[in-house]
Amino acid sequence: MHLRTALLGLVASATLASAARATVMVAAGDPSPLGLPFSRFSDAALDDRGRVAFVGASAVLFEGRAGAVHHLLGAGDRSPDGRVIADIGPPAVGHAGVVTRLLFAGGGSGVYRLHGGQLDTLAVAGEPADSGGRFAGFGATVVASGDNAWAAFSALLDNGVRGIFVSDGTVVRKVAATGELSPSGGTFQQLRLLGVTSDGRAGFRAVVVAGPDGLFMGDGTVNAPVAIIGDASPIGGQFVAVGAGSLNDGGTWVFRATVSGPQSGVFRADTSGGRRTLAPVALEGDATPTGEVTFGEGKFRAFASTLVPAIDAGGTIVFRATIANGRVSAAVVLARTGEALRTLVGVGQTTSAGRLAQLRDPVLADDDSVVVPATVVGGTSGLFRVRPAGTVTVSALAQLGQQTDVGGDFRFTDPAVRDDADSAVFLGLREGVFVASARGQTSMVAMLGESTPLGGRYDELDPPAAGPGGRVVFGAAVFGPDLRRALFLAGPSGAVPLVKAGDRAPGGGSIRDFFVGVRDATAHVSVGPGGFAFQADLTHTSGPTGLFVRLGHRRMLVARADQHAPGGGHYTSFGTPAYLGGTRAAFVAGLGGTSGDVGIFLRSGGRTRLLARAGEATGTRVAGKFNSFDSPAAGPPGVAFRALVDQRGRQGLFLVNRRARGVLVATGDAAPDGGRFSGFDATAFAGSRLVFHAAVAGGPRSEGIFRVAGVPQAPPVSVDALASVGGPAPDGGTFVAVGDPAGNSGGAVALTADLFGASTARAIVVLP
Repeated sequence: MHLRTALLGLVASATLASAARATVMVAAGDPSPLGLPFSRFSDAALDDRGRVAFVGASAVLFEGRAGAVHHLLGAGDRSPDGRVIADIGPPAVGHAGVVTRLLFAGGGSGVYRLHGGQLDTLAVAGEPADSGGRFAGFGATVVASGDNAWAAFSALLDNGVRGIFVSDGTVVRKVAATGELSPSGGTFQQLRLLGVTSDGRAGFRAVVVAGPDGLFMGDGTVNAPVAIIGDASPIGGQFVAVGAGSLNDGGTWVFRATVSGPQSGVFRADTSGGRRTLAPVALEGDATPTGEVTFGEGKFRAFASTLVPAIDAGGTIVFRATIANGRVSAAVVLARTGEALRTLVGVGQTTSAGRLAQLRDPVLADDDSVVVPATVVGGTSGLFRVRPAGTVTVSALAQLGQQTDVGGDFRFTDPAVRDDADSAVFLGLREGVFVASARGQTSMVAMLGESTPLGGRYDELDPPAAGPGGRVVFGAAVFGPDLRRALFLAGPSGAVPLVKAGDRAPGGGSIRDFFVGVRDATAHVSVGPGGFAFQADLTHTSGPTGLFVRLGHRRMLVARADQHAPGGGHYTSFGTPAYLGGTRAAFVAGLGGTSGDVGIFLRSGGRTRLLARAGEATGTRVAGKFNSFDSPAAGPPGVAFRALVDQRGRQGLFLVNRRARGVLVATGDAAPDGGRFSGFDATAFAGSRLVFHAAVAGGPRSEGIFRVAGVPQAPPVSVDALASVGGPAPDGGTFVAVGDPAGNSGGAVALTADLFGASTARAIVVLP
């Protein structure tokens, strides 16, 4: 389990010495070239000159009304107590109003309900919590019931506890908290809010220490299991993985899970009658249903682990699915109780709104109308209404470039609905790529909706990467006569195109897209001395994907799908590469035609060698065989990577230097502030040391950002705590959430952080 699935998806803080030296580069509420104050930032990239690069955004809450888009609340607006709003979280809609999390310029945060133009407080940072302690920060996800005024939210307390809370506008009640006993054994370690019923019960997913993970429901007195790993499934076998889902007002769930076999699927759980009943909705390998899209001999592919299916008050379910052997590759599917599944819209299908692609998780109103985030083929991204009554109709709700009462150039996202799709509320983000050299010294490189050097306009901006020589490289989608994606360099006078879709690829074929089908969630290049490495989707060639290096003006092949892999088999897929300079790049690859289905490799000087392979003995103090790998990080000490081992799910951060392989730190090793490491994520080199995100069990701090020397050693390992929940932050505050760390050759570390008790609620911070 990656740490990104935690309650806040983040960690917090730094030691007193580090906090004292930390520099705030840019903060939420600061003026920006976007025309509205900064609201939020992507994970920061850090070059060797100490500059940070990032995607910055200004957030506005909108509603669609009478064919127009009107703003309800936005960055720069004032709350009833006079504070300036810096950021607005994804909304939730109930009959009592719209619930959302707000961050304020000058510091502070809270959960609020907007109804009839009135902003009512549900919970505020600094106030006492039901379970003891005070609220320090809030998760972005909030939920609301339809029939009554119940809302639910997640929060971090100043004592380090994280919890799920419900509020009816008068009383705030704790439902579950980290460290509490799970009803299925063990203790809760991570919590993810999924829904709230009309009688105030909250549903959540939990990662459990010394017990099975799963879905749970609580009313503030008792927590009960809904679907637990190891439980019998309704199709036979046992649940081996339980993912995210949704919960309606009456207590009926829909969720994604994997059953022993393995076979993934979408499942329904009804808890409304006091007894839990489980049933399948759609299963991997099932024939695709009839509907507006004809699939031929199509079957459901494996359901993505990131899938979040939706359910309305009447129990109707909607979800996105990918299709094998069909005429379309993906579709949105509707499941009404007692009726056959029905497809609503498929990728590339002709509709009155155009042909849609890049379908994302839909949301469902109580009249069974649907809002789908998608992109029009040959057009822009946006939100689209789908009405399934009789013949399905599709229409645009809001699209990039559409004018609003506060201007244009917003990317619309995070829709929420209740009665019908016409009354949807959603966020609009005005975004740009920026480089900051100091507080108040921030330059804009590109802005959503602006003209590009290739012609057309920026339609989507990816988080940038940075490295030696002050290079900052970012990916973007370009909308124009020929929709394409490209990689750009942040130059002194703006963006400079480097590689674009349609360019010929070394080894044959041409580039169709970037960062498609990568084995990790990263969507950026790897910058190193003199150039950068990237993954690309290919066309007009037998190998559908490949890894490449651009060094100066030369493009060179690193690896392509279907090529022979050292140690046997052939490459089938790739993760994000780590570029070491010259022709050297390290990468993780999926493998076919061999027993070990994944490996880590190093390309250098025209030759590729195997660093580690699944099924191979680790040969280190972490006994056992490798099971899986994350994409690597590369630095002066060598190539580092996180790997899972087949011995009781143990993890380690491994380093390969020349022919030697060792462990830097492993689960079970002592953490510097007490307790023992229980999981790792998000690695990066800062100088000669590896910086990483880790979970800790049995200590006073449950998560943190840590640093270890790039030299394998036996326990006790010398590890520094750079960040830990509840530690001091710049300006005398406390970190309550931080993003993935980035490092540079000088050893500095940059991160995006949410703060409590400081002069800003969110900032990009550099620790020298």
